[in-house]
Formats: sequence, C-alpha cells, structure tokens
Amino acid sequence: MLIFIILLVGFSTILISYKMFGTWFNHVAIYSVVWTTVLYLYELRLIYFVTLSIYTWLVIIGAFLSLLLGSLTVFSVKSKQFNSTSVDPEQALLFKDGGRILKYSIYVFSIIGILSALQHWSVLLDEYGTIINVFINAYHVYKTRTSGDLEGVVPYIWLIIYPALFLSGIYTAYKNKLTIATILPMIALILKELANLSRAGILFGFAEFIISFFLFKQIFKKSEHPVRSRFKVAVVMLILLSLVGIGAAFIKTVRQATDTFKGTSSSLSTFKGKAFISPSIYFYGASHVGVLNQFLEKDKERESFGSNTFFTLYSALAKFDLVKQPKFLPPGYFIPNWSNTGTYLRELYNDFGFVGIFIVPFLLGLLSTLYWFKFREYGRFSDLVILTHFYIVISLSFFVFVVRSPAWTIGAIFLLVVIPILEKLVGRKVY
Repeated sequence: MLIFIILLVGFSTILISYKMFGTWFNHVAIYSVVWTTVLYLYELRLIYFVTLSIYTWLVIIGAFLSLLLGSLTVFSVKSKQFNSTSVDPEQALLFKDGGRILKYSIYVFSIIGILSALQHWSVLLDEYGTIINVFINAYHVYKTRTSGDLEGVVPYIWLIIYPALFLSGIYTAYKNKLTIATILPMIALILKELANLSRAGILFGFAEFIISFFLFKQIFKKSEHPVRSRFKVAVVMLILLSLVGIGAAFIKTVRQATDTFKGTSSSLSTFKGKAFISPSIYFYGASHVGVLNQFLEKDKERESFGSNTFFTLYSALAKFDLVKQPKFLPPGYFIPNWSNTGTYLRELYNDFGFVGIFIVPFLLGLLSTLYWFKFREYGRFSDLVILTHFYIVISLSFFVFVVRSPAWTIGAIFLLVVIPILEKLVGRKVY
C-alpha cells in the first residue's frame, strides 16, 4: 500500500509539473523522479532496512511540499506575463562564429583537467609503483584521499573539468551530435575519478552535462525533423551513459565494494558480484533515507551553523585557523548495514535545524522557477549557469546537499566569469 502511494504521488506530481512548465524536463519533475525512486527502492525491502519513523516521513513530505510551494509562488505570478523566447543557435552570440571559440575553450579546459588527473596519477604511481598496485590497494587509496592524508596532488585545478562539462552540454545541444568536445571532458572526468576512486564525482559531472544540454535544447528553434533530432539525442545519451556506467562499474570493482549485506533478500542475492545490478548498487541507491532516519532519531550530531551549505568558505577560513575545518565525510549509521550519506535533508537539518528543512527547499523551488522563467524569456547564458546549478542540487538531493562541494560553488563562479569573456571574444571576431 505504501509503495502504491509513493508511486501515485510521484507520477501525479510529474504530470502536474508538465502542465505547469510545458516540458517533462523541469525541476519539480526531477525532484519527484529522484525521491520517488529512492523511496520506492527503500520500501521494496530487498535489504531489510530499518523502518522509517513518522517524524522522518514528516521531514521528507515537509521538504517536498516546501519545494512545491516555492515553485508555485513564482509560477502564480510569472505565468500570467510569461513570454517564452526561442533561440536561433546561429544568432546566439556564443555561436555567431559557428561555436569555434566555445569548442576550443572546451578543448583547453578538458586538457587542463586531463593534465591535472595525470598529475594525480603520478603521485599515486610514486607511492604504489604501478597502476595495478594502485587498483590492488584501491580501498587504502580511497581512505587516504578522504582523510586528507594524500600529499602532493595539486588542489582545485581539476575542478575546471566541471565547467568544461557544462559548456560541452551546450555545444553538444548546438551540434546535436557526438563530437570530440562531447567526449574529451568526460575522459578528463573519468581519469580524475579513477584516481580519486570515487563514483560521486562522475555522477555530479554527468548531471551537469545532461542538465545544461536539455535546458539549452529546450529554447532552440526547431530546425530539424523532430524524429531525426530525437534519434541523435538518444545516440549521444546512450554513448555517454555507457562511458559513465563503465567508469563507475570499474571503480566499484577495483574498490572491492562489499556485496554482502546483512538482511539481503534471496532474490537480490542472486545478483551478487554483478557489475551493474548487485546488492551494493541497490544499497547505495536506496539507503540514504535510512541514514536520514537514524540521524533524526539519534539526534547526536552538532555542526557549526551553515558548515555544509558554506563548506567551501569554511574550508578556506580553516586554512587560516579562523574556524574549525568541517568534516569531509559525515559519520555513518547502521540501517542495519553501515552508510553515511543521508540525503540533502541531513545537511540542512545539521546546518539550520528543523526550520532549514522547510526554508531551503522553499527557496530552492522559488529560485529554480524564477531562473527558469528568466532563461526562457531572455535566453541568457548567465541565467542558464545559475539554473543548471540549482537543478544539480535538486537532481542529487536524494544523496547529499551538493552545495557543499567546491565543484558546485567554484564551478558556478568560474562559468559566470568565463562565459562573458568568451562572448566578448566571439563578438570581436565576428564584428
């Protein structure tokens, strides 16, 4: 019965959001999809997770309703005076040179990202001798990095990969086909995350590409047969999904993530050891709300005000001993297996208390809707940068509050500075 209610509410909200925004790809629908999926998987009980308390359900529902209310607040005002624009890609300033400067900037940023990844690999090879030894000691490599004990890796430069992925999404939407500018940032991302032995960065980067691609695609004038266009989009997405899936599966394999979980059902146990469907994939896809439940029930964590939301700022100030360095990884809970990611609601509760569960999702819905209208009305790339980064927060809200990642904050600031520079370069060349 509970699963039926979850699916009913999720599908109904998606349909309502389509009626509101006139497109399936909108922030309310994305939030509904990710939360319906994680709650559905959790309540399937293929692993016998702890039962969610009424209080946890109230927190989840309260945040969901707050995001809806924030969206409706702007929608009720803007929809009455909304005049959607469409962009001829040949007339958009960034593409007046045929996208050449944009393409070369993607190449440059991607190559910098690849060089940064190779520098990271050189540190690992100095420590472990060979690539095989790095993978044999994968768990130790991962723990060394997350504890901050890995020395010699040049910091921050690698973050340029994420702006490259954003620009690659725009460029791929413009070309509507797979190009070197599509593949190169993905190669940089996978190389870096293989060195990090982390799948989270791959998920973030893929989300950034997908979101910028589809948001920009929405305002294009239709210049190609829709069936042919959709087929090309499907091919691009399939190839990129394959790259991401292979990279994530390889990292899972070399890290030797356990596939033995307490309370695993017999049907799920038959997939033990598989690369793409396994107990560990199911656990890491469904467990986050269980961690949230235990976090709320134990109520024992005490963090500094806003230390997750403003993690990058806290980390910078901590280098000068002005504040305490926030924890890179939050503590884990048994549900009945150990896990430490408890959805974005855990960080919000830690940062701002109970009120944060309602205020931040409300602002997230409000600002996402406001910038959706702004981008659809004016087609400005600065609005697209902001909107994309709000969408990333919503897309990964089932997992963590991604605002705490420097890839989110630094990446957004970098793009807001660089895109006007690229437009000026194009303008000088054309005019």
